[in-house]
Amino acid sequence: MPISSSCRGTTCRRAPLLLALPICLAMLASPGGLGAQALLVEDINTAGNAAAGWASFDDEVAVVGLLYFFSGDDGLTGLEPWVLHLDTGLVEQLADLFPGPTGSSPDQFVVIGSQVLFVANSPGAGRELWVTDGTPGGTLLVEDIAPGTASSIPSGLFPIGAGRAVLSANDGLLGAELWVTDGTAGGTTMVADINPGLPGSAPGQFAAAGGILFFRAGDSTAGTELWRWTVGGVSLVKDIEPGTGSGYPSGLYAVGANVVFSACTVASGCEPWASDGTGAGTVQLADIHPTEASYPAKFLWHPGLARLFFTADDGVHGLELWQRVGGVTSRVTDLAAGLDDGRPNGLAALGTKLVFTGDDGGFGTRLFTYDGATVVQIQNLSTAGTSSNPEHTLVWNSRVYYLENGSCWHTDGTAAGTLEWEASCVSGPAFAIGNGRLLYGKFDAGARELWSIDSADVEMPETDLATYSSSPAEFVWLGETVFFSADDAVSGRELWVSDGTPAGTESIDLNVGAAASSPSRFTQFEGEIWFNATTAATGSELWHSDGTAGGTELFELRPGSSGSAPSRLVVLGSSLFVVAYDDVLGEQLFRIADAGSPALMLDFANEQGLSPEQLIAAGNRLFFIGEAAATGRELFTIDEDDAAPTPIEIVPGAGDPTQLDELVAWNGAAYFMADDGATGRQVWRSDGVTVAQVSNLSGGYSPSELTAGPGGVYFVYDEPAFGAEVWKTDGVTTQRVTDIHPAGGDAYPSFLTSAGARLYFSAQDPTGGYELWSTDGSQVERVADLVPGLGSSGPTDLVAAGNRLVFVADDGVAGRELWITEGTTVQRLPEAWPGVAASRPQAVSVDPAATRIYFSAFGPTTWREPYRIDLRLFADGFESGNSAAWSSTAP
Repeated sequence: MPISSSCRGTTCRRAPLLLALPICLAMLASPGGLGAQALLVEDINTAGNAAAGWASFDDEVAVVGLLYFFSGDDGLTGLEPWVLHLDTGLVEQLADLFPGPTGSSPDQFVVIGSQVLFVANSPGAGRELWVTDGTPGGTLLVEDIAPGTASSIPSGLFPIGAGRAVLSANDGLLGAELWVTDGTAGGTTMVADINPGLPGSAPGQFAAAGGILFFRAGDSTAGTELWRWTVGGVSLVKDIEPGTGSGYPSGLYAVGANVVFSACTVASGCEPWASDGTGAGTVQLADIHPTEASYPAKFLWHPGLARLFFTADDGVHGLELWQRVGGVTSRVTDLAAGLDDGRPNGLAALGTKLVFTGDDGGFGTRLFTYDGATVVQIQNLSTAGTSSNPEHTLVWNSRVYYLENGSCWHTDGTAAGTLEWEASCVSGPAFAIGNGRLLYGKFDAGARELWSIDSADVEMPETDLATYSSSPAEFVWLGETVFFSADDAVSGRELWVSDGTPAGTESIDLNVGAAASSPSRFTQFEGEIWFNATTAATGSELWHSDGTAGGTELFELRPGSSGSAPSRLVVLGSSLFVVAYDDVLGEQLFRIADAGSPALMLDFANEQGLSPEQLIAAGNRLFFIGEAAATGRELFTIDEDDAAPTPIEIVPGAGDPTQLDELVAWNGAAYFMADDGATGRQVWRSDGVTVAQVSNLSGGYSPSELTAGPGGVYFVYDEPAFGAEVWKTDGVTTQRVTDIHPAGGDAYPSFLTSAGARLYFSAQDPTGGYELWSTDGSQVERVADLVPGLGSSGPTDLVAAGNRLVFVADDGVAGRELWITEGTTVQRLPEAWPGVAASRPQAVSVDPAATRIYFSAFGPTTWREPYRIDLRLFADGFESGNSAAWSSTAP
């Protein structure tokens, strides 16, 4: 990546990421695209934002070649998987697996071959195993091990070579057991059912040595003990605590063909053990604390000193450093005199020295070395009162690198060669080496970013998220004007309005000054946009705007600075329904007739905390989920004139159904999912007077993704004979619509979206990856195979545009871009960043007339800013890249 010529001491600033690429890239037409460029509405954030940057990082990272994988929160989507291209500096979100600010919380990044496995949450699959090749289209669910919305909670991912990894996972039937995966659904299988039935054997603490996979697992006969997996199968190594008692082996660490670990017995307590994979060769190494347990941990083999180091407590000297050499176990340190703990940590082998940190009992964290004979203190890393607990330790370039108490250090094992090279490090992500540099997290002018350092101690930023993005969100329309929220780095996130031109784009600063009002939940009502915003004077309150500063006013539901925290705005007829907080009755439903009339609270039986959720308008009624003492958590309804909501009980009395969610409207009725305790999770229907179960699903896994579409309501259901496919109900008949992946394979349909007379979704079949599919309720077809063969374009962000569908996909050529289809032909739309660089559209919104698209994207001279495309250019069908043949020109 090009570097700016401005350096201060040993710190060089990387040129702005997107500006570092040639501006002429913007003039290139995407292969297969429409030969035009999406129009920048306005570069809103030109000042940068020192208080922005990444909201957070997770510790877990992985490096494959020049790709650096990490879990990051950009402040909008929560923790999601990202990739940094170490050669170009491009930072790309691989997927928004859990749409919205919650995030999928990816972790356990493990490299298998050229891919990375990780675990993440998604609304349709729960917490499951995912894989990525470093592209959005190649970021896929490996297998929904616990089908439906249940979670298999994979844990302990451990690579075993040959492009495979083992893990613990719970399929919901056999409990947590040992699984193996190669990153594909077909290559993901249970190895053994060690403890039949629930809750399973809970395998973990994996280590590989001498051609054996060692791990801890439990069964009803031996308790939790040491097990092994070889070509001969899975077997118990030794019942360390005989009978049903447990030895609880932990901290398994490979040393040659053996593993060392901590294990517990009634006779000796928890002490150091070793195993060669046989019962006879599994022995206790020492009884360090003869009367209790020494709790050995942090095992490290030092090849230069040919000995094993670990920490333990002998009951006399506290927690200190120990070693085992030549069959003899001995204590190395007594850093804190007497019973106080020296807390050795950050053990690292460096040449013929052991480097470690510790606490001498009064002076904070100190750095020590040990050459096999003498312990030498070489540096004080932190002041008294702070713990000796380096968050990250890494050996690289003949140095040991530490993150301790917000400071980054490296040492060559001498006092003179120990340097604090950064005083503003952040705890995540973990240190990693990529492209000849060490990557780490840092606060730069108050912003959390990824940085790197080379062997000459020259630092430079790898990301600069804070500097350029206004991150526009929630585009909504009022006539020719679009409303959205954005952050210009001066006034915080505020209300913005635009006519599509830079001159016609302006902010309305509700919370005057640098603090943000964070407007959200934009809803059109009575010729205005109503929304929630926060100011110092009012707290979180309801506002409405006609698109001008003078026409933007407060509608206060709870006077004072506390605010009513309005949410879930839904229009029914000529009324606006809002969920907000009341001083006396807590969270309740309110009805608003117009801006000049007071809101009417619609409580149920004068009870506190109805807490309405998932409001939908169906026919002439509003439906929602609420909770009352007499009914439990049930379905409620109200029309425009009712003074109070009416419960529609699925389970009569104070009992309530479970898994009550996914309310959708179709044909004047409300459809939803619920489990009445007798038939499992099913599809239900209510017309506001009666309620009835309309599906009779059995033998499969929880239905999900309820979506209104042509001729009925669609959902995804996984049954053993056909796998996860699309189903449909019209309230009378419920049947499977698709068999995309025959013979019980899983198509894993997702992102179900209705447009015109078709339902669109992403799915996979045996011959292709995840691509766009559609159905009219009877016939099913793949709309396009954008990445032929087993590759995936990964369609997401599906949005109806009249009778057409707009979506985001990666064809493997132009990166992640906007596409449009009428159900037969697919065409890539003009790109915000033409060429090979992906503009990664998000927050895609189409106006009610289906003539314009607004979205958030990266451009050649901007980070994430608002862009637009005029769909009138394609009103008479898809045309070539010859702009002279287009139906219209962009205004």
